[in-house]
Amino acid sequence: MSINVNNLNLELKEIDAIHSSSLIEKEQRQKDDELNDIKFKLSQSQNKLEQTQAEFELKLQSEKEKHLLQLEKERQMNNILLEKERKKAQLEIQEKELELEDKRNQVEYIRKQQIVELLKTEEGKIAENPEMWYSLQKLVENTKALSLKEQQSFAQDFIKSLFNTKQSYQQGQINTFKKVVEKVFNIQIPDYDDTSSNPIADTIKNFTDTILKPSSDDKKHEE
Repeated sequence: MSINVNNLNLELKEIDAIHSSSLIEKEQRQKDDELNDIKFKLSQSQNKLEQTQAEFELKLQSEKEKHLLQLEKERQMNNILLEKERKKAQLEIQEKELELEDKRNQVEYIRKQQIVELLKTEEGKIAENPEMWYSLQKLVENTKALSLKEQQSFAQDFIKSLFNTKQSYQQGQINTFKKVVEKVFNIQIPDYDDTSSNPIADTIKNFTDTILKPSSDDKKHEE
């Protein structure tokens, strides 16, 4: 009977051990499940955090690009406005320069007219030849829009043409006329040799009708 009791106790102990082992395994599984659940939730939180961070960075980049785009638009607009102001100022400067040039030409033209009228009375020999006097008036009037250097060049060529055909005039008349032109155009004209036999009338006609004839631009300028 005692043997059976011992065997029974042994069996009970084995059963208790098995039961305890099962409980431990169950608890371990529960802990593992809890740990896995915690890991899963942590992973979800991490993923959500990363997603939120990515969305924030995208939004930040978008706002940054919008801001940069707005700044670029403002820069371009400012450049356009500055270019308009520059062109406007440049046009104003050009207009002022043209006005000053016109005034200089007008003053120079008036000065020449006054000298011509003064010399007309002082140098009587010029008035004796209407063609010469008319040529001088045309020379002054039709060169008024030219530069001073161009005016002087025209005047010098004109006197040269007279010397080249001086047989049609008395030498004294040409020399007197040369002095008048020198005073009017403020230049020194040398004496020229006779190198042509064209009539003086053709020479004057050439200057008054061709070389001194106002161009369309000159007419617009005078208007």
